[in-house]
Amino acid sequence: MSGERPLDGLRVLELADEQAEWAGKLLADMGADVIKVESPGGATTRRIGPFVGDVPDPERSLNFWHYNTSKRSVTLDLATRQGRALWLELAARADVVLETAVPGALDALGIGYEALALTNPGLVMTSVTPWGPDGPYAGFVSGDLIQMAMSGIINSCGYDEHDIPPVRPGANHSHHIASHHAVIGTLIALYARDALGKGQRVDIAVHDCASVCVEFAATHWFYTQRFVERQTGRHAYPQITARSSFLARDGHYASMSQTRDERVWREIVRWAHEAGLGELFDQFGDATDRFARGSEVLGAYEALVAEMDSEEIWHRGQELGMTWAAVRQPEDWLDDPHAIARGFFHPIEHEGLAEPVYYPGPPYAFTAHPGRLTRAPHLGEHNAEVYGALGYSAADLTAFREAGAI
Repeated sequence: MSGERPLDGLRVLELADEQAEWAGKLLADMGADVIKVESPGGATTRRIGPFVGDVPDPERSLNFWHYNTSKRSVTLDLATRQGRALWLELAARADVVLETAVPGALDALGIGYEALALTNPGLVMTSVTPWGPDGPYAGFVSGDLIQMAMSGIINSCGYDEHDIPPVRPGANHSHHIASHHAVIGTLIALYARDALGKGQRVDIAVHDCASVCVEFAATHWFYTQRFVERQTGRHAYPQITARSSFLARDGHYASMSQTRDERVWREIVRWAHEAGLGELFDQFGDATDRFARGSEVLGAYEALVAEMDSEEIWHRGQELGMTWAAVRQPEDWLDDPHAIARGFFHPIEHEGLAEPVYYPGPPYAFTAHPGRLTRAPHLGEHNAEVYGALGYSAADLTAFREAGAI
């Protein structure tokens, strides 16, 4: 493909909820023409807050805006005969269908992959479902929290105190994982189509995707039959490792690890003397002695960090080549000089707002294809444009609307 962006010329129909909207966004931001097919009442994700100005409105959902940049929107009611006919026409001109319908639901309506492939044998249909289309769990309901729990990811997240329940990662974590795999699977299927001349269905189960992202937990069990232990701010591991989070002077935490590097240790001791804590650190000998007296060293670290700001620790650690960091709030990234220098945030104009809204940029940068995002579409904003390209007039669309098809 050629154009301003890597996927220019690729046509994608997206019939997806939160399980795969991120996948559609990734494709759209890379240049694919992603047509979001919504019910006449709008996608359910339009009703997820927060909302601009705290005014609940399907056209003011920041959640929807974030997950639907660079897409077009049409309305379509697949429960109607005319709606299904329009779906078949749209799919006949598409390269990809990205869908999250309940397994078997589209087939039951006569508009699933087998029906679409009859008129479009090169079609790639990527189906993202909680458990896959078959197996004993196929019909079970799900959600991000359920997938985090059932995959085992939650069991590795939490605190040293194991009488406290485990902690879930950020919201939509499993759906992001599944969406990344959906994009990879879709692009592989398109590559195969170009080589073999035939499309196929790509089956993405959210549970499968989450279950291969449990870090060390599966590895340790497979090889040693040992469970990993949840640990505060650290990798889950079969044995308890030294804590690495310390409260800094500015009220934020810093993440620091011990070191066997004598050069680094001498610099830390120098910092301690600057802070008036030299005697606390002078008592320790070489790396063997320090690791044997680990809890005492951690106490010394804690006292030193309390005399420094978290950002100072992060930058001083970087000067020494140490993988230390300030534990930031997500919003701390907004005015970070590195983010600004890389142009990470993209301003997008919205009607009715005096200032542009800044969006996180794509998680990839192409030297030949500068990133370019457009705002999320209004509900049905592109009905005339998309259906007009199929040959339908304004009068036809009015009739479709009156019949409840769009």
